[in-house]
Amino acid sequence: MSAKESIAPPMAAAKMPASPNKTGAWRFERPILEDRLAPCSEACPLGENIPAIMSLNSRGAFKEAYGEIRKENPFPGICGKICFHPCERVCNRGRFDEPVSIQELEFLVTVLSRDGVSGIEERHGPSLQRVAVIGGDIAGLSCAYFLRLLGYTVTILEPGARLRVFDLPTKGSDLNTKYLESDVKSVLDIGIDLRIRTTPEAIYYHQLVKEFQAVYVSPGAVDSEAREFLKGPDVYSVYNAIEVERMIRDGNPLPLRGKVAVTGSAREALKTAMSVKAIGGEPVVLVPFFPDDLEHMAEDLEDAERKGVSLKFGSAPFALSERDGRISGLACFKAGKGRFLEAKRRGPESEQTGSFEQRAEAVIIASPEKTGVNLMPPILQETGLVVVFPDRFPRARSRKLGKEKDLSRAVVRHMSEGKQAALSLDLCLRKRPFEEIYSVAVGRLGALSFEAYKMNHPHRYQRPLGNVVRAADLNPAYFKKAPRIKPSSPENGLTRRQGVLSARRCFQCGRCNSCQTCYQYCPDLAISVEPETGRPEIDYDHCKGCGICFKECPRGAISLQRE
Repeated sequence: MSAKESIAPPMAAAKMPASPNKTGAWRFERPILEDRLAPCSEACPLGENIPAIMSLNSRGAFKEAYGEIRKENPFPGICGKICFHPCERVCNRGRFDEPVSIQELEFLVTVLSRDGVSGIEERHGPSLQRVAVIGGDIAGLSCAYFLRLLGYTVTILEPGARLRVFDLPTKGSDLNTKYLESDVKSVLDIGIDLRIRTTPEAIYYHQLVKEFQAVYVSPGAVDSEAREFLKGPDVYSVYNAIEVERMIRDGNPLPLRGKVAVTGSAREALKTAMSVKAIGGEPVVLVPFFPDDLEHMAEDLEDAERKGVSLKFGSAPFALSERDGRISGLACFKAGKGRFLEAKRRGPESEQTGSFEQRAEAVIIASPEKTGVNLMPPILQETGLVVVFPDRFPRARSRKLGKEKDLSRAVVRHMSEGKQAALSLDLCLRKRPFEEIYSVAVGRLGALSFEAYKMNHPHRYQRPLGNVVRAADLNPAYFKKAPRIKPSSPENGLTRRQGVLSARRCFQCGRCNSCQTCYQYCPDLAISVEPETGRPEIDYDHCKGCGICFKECPRGAISLQRE
């Protein structure tokens, strides 16, 4: 063999494909490709699908982005100027360099749509039932908007000469009147009827029942008049303990004279009863327990009795009672000691209990969520009219806009409460349990997804509503630092080009954007790309669960689960 000759080293060569060897049997962990919830969407009080909106903006599809926003938010222009943008505070990009300009992009989309770039077509079903919304404030308009999209015929009853939403202070804030008017017009234009200068007689409940199946009383309509609009002449003498305490504190107490029945949370009921006693009333507290069950409150009970408050133990109210068209007190059932819980489970018709009526000139409810009392008068119950107040919701925390230190927080919260009211009324009218509303909660902070609710989540809607992606779940090696884009003009906001560039800064947290990084790094060729969608597919027969795809995924859209 000459010196110039060389011999090739031995080389392993397969004479048959390796695919019959199902190496997936070696796996201890399974990679799962799944879209996850971005922290910005969880923090948004209205539950907007922000990554989807940013994706559309990054392609210059502002018309489609506007439509995506309005699936969850009827007031993009208002939010684009005065929202307190909690989404930006939790933006994962902010842990990398600076957060995405989410609020400014929302305003840009609204401006472009107002100028004719977007003529979004609202889709809603045929009219089902008629619903009235009392009060044209932010919450009332929000409730009307979502009810209309659910197919209801909606009428806003506004006692004033114009909608209360126009009373929002524009001076000293970034809110511009023309943007406010534009948003309100876009809400009314989807087919909502508006009646201004509505007389008090037209919104007594015995008039409402002739035309509507349900009524929502917005926070802006609940004022010091103590809901006069639903009383009718001297009919509805039922008050909330918080309302009574506030009016006494403000020096404008309700004329509570004679017997006053107080029920609800024992501690709050005692406090309210003593306040009523101080202004000349004769309070009777109906306590659904016995003294032995309330040893932790022994001193409070003794103090209340010493001050002249009457206590009736083992008495559980279950409905309002009515005589001659007036509220006459509370219908209660009472059980002997030791049988109370059993009787309560079986209800007022149980033979083991004695039903009785606690006569009273007025009724005060302390913590409505802790009572089983039907707050609607019997005449209202018989007609079937559903009346919903904002303080009836477990998660609602309604506040008057004029008394909220931070106007932006109050405005956005009222938008959220209007959405919850619409979903609650729909469940009530369809005779569905209220607990179903929690299935469309966006994360753990209380926001709700209307789009998921409308599409009967989770069977027909694929947007992730849980499993939040944190900064530690991302792979920052695939991103380059880029400064936050500032508007050329603070007054006019971002330009179209700035909007596209700003939206491209979004990490698209938890959202597979078909970057194919997992496909490129898989050492076993166990990941393929679906030609039509561009999304990866995992071949579990040959995936050994090495976890490289999980580690390399830039956006945290792959998780590992133990087999």
